Amino acid sequence: MTARIATVVFSIVFLSRSLTAQSFTAAQAYPYNSSIAIADFNGDHIPDYATGNGPRIQVYLGNGDGTFRLGPATTIQVRAISGIAAGDFNGDGIADLAFTALNASLGLEVALGKGDGSFGTPTTVLVNGDQLASAPLLADLNHDGHLDIAVVDGATALTYLGDGAGGFTGPVVAKLGVTHNQLSIIRLADATGDKKPDLLIPVSTGIDIFPGVGNGAFSTVPIQIPSAQPPTDSATGDFDHNGFPDVVVKYPGAVAVSLGFGHGTFGSPQVYSGAFAASPVGVVDTNFDGNLDIVTGDVAVLRGFGDGTFDVPSSYPACGSDLAFGQLHKAGVFDILVGGCNQTTVLINKGAGHFLYAYQSPVFTAGAQPSAFDTFTRGDFNADGHPDLAFATQGTIQVVFGTGTRPSPLVGGPVTVTGFSKISSMTAADVNHDGRLDLIYAAQDASIHVLLGNGDGTFTASVWSAVPPKAAFQMLTGDFNGDGFLDLITDSGYLYLGIGDGTFGAPVHVFTPASNAGSDLVVADFNNDGKLDIAWASNPSVKLGNGDGTFGPAIQVKSGSFCVATIAVGDFNHDGIADLAFGAPGSYQCPAPHLGVVLGKGDGTFQAPIHFNEPFWNVGFTVTPIVFDFNGDGIDDLAVEVPSSQVISFFPSNGDGTFQTGLDYVTPFDPIAAVVRMQAGTGPKDIVLAYPSGNGVQFSILFNNAP
Repeated sequence: MTARIATVVFSIVFLSRSLTAQSFTAAQAYPYNSSIAIADFNGDHIPDYATGNGPRIQVYLGNGDGTFRLGPATTIQVRAISGIAAGDFNGDGIADLAFTALNASLGLEVALGKGDGSFGTPTTVLVNGDQLASAPLLADLNHDGHLDIAVVDGATALTYLGDGAGGFTGPVVAKLGVTHNQLSIIRLADATGDKKPDLLIPVSTGIDIFPGVGNGAFSTVPIQIPSAQPPTDSATGDFDHNGFPDVVVKYPGAVAVSLGFGHGTFGSPQVYSGAFAASPVGVVDTNFDGNLDIVTGDVAVLRGFGDGTFDVPSSYPACGSDLAFGQLHKAGVFDILVGGCNQTTVLINKGAGHFLYAYQSPVFTAGAQPSAFDTFTRGDFNADGHPDLAFATQGTIQVVFGTGTRPSPLVGGPVTVTGFSKISSMTAADVNHDGRLDLIYAAQDASIHVLLGNGDGTFTASVWSAVPPKAAFQMLTGDFNGDGFLDLITDSGYLYLGIGDGTFGAPVHVFTPASNAGSDLVVADFNNDGKLDIAWASNPSVKLGNGDGTFGPAIQVKSGSFCVATIAVGDFNHDGIADLAFGAPGSYQCPAPHLGVVLGKGDGTFQAPIHFNEPFWNVGFTVTPIVFDFNGDGIDDLAVEVPSSQVISFFPSNGDGTFQTGLDYVTPFDPIAAVVRMQAGTGPKDIVLAYPSGNGVQFSILFNNAP
């Protein structure tokens, strides 16, 4: 399958008939390679999921709130793992795995779980299954209380009977005489109502049902449910509460429901059309009304009315070749996992009556070349009350307008050509006091420029430029001399006092960073005197502002580390005094990347540092703290961006300067993160991720659902 980035979009749903609605929150995407199996793999009573990753089984451990953290990987001596299924094959209460694997040929293998998320050496059940057409299908096919495994090899069904100790005998062979559709999914379920699992195989004219005999074999005389097009998948459930299984058939552009009357008889298909892709289909009660609903892998939900009919489909585009349901955050509430296009998207069922989401934008090009993304900033550039984004690629700046609405919170805006090949940093502020946001950027030749905003997302030509004594990679604004005009300070240690018309005075040296490349910088009032102060990361220090554009002597911050590289400011113990968070890389000076917090005393000095880290933070890369209140309790929390680890970790504050265990969101890319309130109103702030994609830039928004 060709890899692409999935677009996951959910919007507010208005139902056409009286129903109890449900809400799904799409958590951050996780890596996906081949197939998904949900089970509790480490014995903590929280569902986890496993996926094939080349010759490895990768487990992601559930946190109990619908998020996952990276778990163990078990390497299997095969070339690749394809279909995967979870069950307890030896009766020890620990989830095991059955999987199809490619080596010299396709085969079926079983790996017993160790109870910690890893697995033992697999046992080969089937060798040389060159035409294996299904993932392992699990059920008790001979009614002895032990899980059995069925697979379809070409036109033959093979059943391996479990002995309850992890071993299997067989196969029991059934010559079916049909070949399934390519890229379709074979299911094992009771479709005839006799309590014996049957095989449901998509063929060119519909779904062929091969009834189970009860000893592991299947009848070779199929019952067919016709479809208008070659189907891709099917599922069963009692949609009309008559006690007999019904069947839903999925094919491109529609799902068709055939109501069962028992003994393998069905009514005519009722077709529900929609913009459905060739994706899987599943059945679950999403809105707790006691009626089964239909969910497709491209995330369309058809809500059942309980009489065998369904509401019009609500479609929310996603990329799904696998579909699974699990009680990931609350017992009795089924959430959705969709796997495809190199990522697994988790939809958390909140039951609030509408859909909230994680959003991924289209690619914005701005004339960019592949991987040419420079930087981005945020602000309301068209004065409509909705935050916008501005990004730079190869010296070209494009504004992307925020709409404040779902499902399309971002739309492309104007492009400004600067004439430079690269922009190293950019910030937005109203530097001419006209109520419109302007842009300040630093170019690759170290020059700094100001573009005055026109209030519609466009900018005038540069009205001021300067070449600082030392190149700047970060620029911040603030009124350091109390004249009501914004001033500009750079990470290289120079202050430019604003004139109020978009221009600035001559540079004044105010601090010396320990690094020639500058130092991460923050601006805050650390001693509560109403005057802006500064703090920087390299050899971390604070200078207290005098309120006239000058500063007192440097006060060193005892960070407990000599390699602090990033810094952020917040109030982590809710005392009204500014605190600092800093990130450090792993190097010969620092044994591992770590995060530190120092609580402010209110006089520009700080308490002893608190350090913490995560085991997967890669040595050699710097963690970057991001401060905002992401759980809505009024206290600043920490999020941490970790380059190369493809992880954003969230640490909820305890309100006393300490933090809870990190919640890790694995990303399928390595983004630049920022905090922006992208939703309309005064609600919580969201996380915006920016990253190069193809010949442009994409944004992913993690919408915050805190109150």
